[in-house]
Amino acid sequence: MHDEGGSGTGTARGRPQEEVANPVTAQWERTNPELLARTATDPSTRLELALLAAWCPQTLLARPDGGGCVVRYHSGMTKRANSALALAPSIGSLGEAARWYGRHGHEPVAMVPCGAALPPCVRPSIDPEVLVMTAQTREAIGARRPTRAPTACVSTEPHGSFIERTARRARPGTPPTQARALAARLLTSAPEQVFASTPSGATGRLALTGIDGTAVIDGIFVPRWARRRGEATAVVKALIETAAARNAHRVALEVEDGNDGAIACYLRLGFEVRHRHRYVTCVTADPAD
Repeated sequence: MHDEGGSGTGTARGRPQEEVANPVTAQWERTNPELLARTATDPSTRLELALLAAWCPQTLLARPDGGGCVVRYHSGMTKRANSALALAPSIGSLGEAARWYGRHGHEPVAMVPCGAALPPCVRPSIDPEVLVMTAQTREAIGARRPTRAPTACVSTEPHGSFIERTARRARPGTPPTQARALAARLLTSAPEQVFASTPSGATGRLALTGIDGTAVIDGIFVPRWARRRGEATAVVKALIETAAARNAHRVALEVEDGNDGAIACYLRLGFEVRHRHRYVTCVTADPAD
């Protein structure tokens, strides 16, 4: 999958939200996905907000005038949690977002819809496009399970290996204890989440977002030696069944274009591509402004 997804204070439902090194300027205000969803009407934007609620960083900022994007920051851990997120087809505030990241010593990266009208401050990145796929829970539950499929167990706490694997995606030089704490915060940053695993070490995460009955699956991992045995399918099915039991009527996930094995697995389970987005690099004439 595209990206793997503790609790804190200061936002709705205990979502982590900490101060970063410098004070937030008047150009940006703290927000949360539920608040942003109150005024969003475009279906793709609302789906992006559900994905945001599933993997919500410690700092989430929006401009009072809208501006079409939000700033995500989680001390450099994972690109998904440390990039601007464009929430409109025309993004007018990417330059301001780039300056914010520059002030905080972080590379100014943004995730934008494929085909969006981009401002001059944007440069292409080498990252592949990302497919956003969804499925109706009831239909996905009815998808055929492979013969002799492994059994996946579900719990409310992330497996230690899940935390360690996410911690390795911290900014270089981050102390191990801090990296594990940052990983735990991301993995438990949704309003509610559950985790699935198999005896062979396959893992996955389900985030119940509270937005439009959407649950998000991420963090699907299968050890190399256990692949092509139905492990990923077993984990995804267990998470879909949990989503249905928790009254989520839709499940969503992200996967990089070119990950043919994962895409084929999701298509067999009833997922369809809803839209695509991609990472770009933002540049400004004066990033320290």
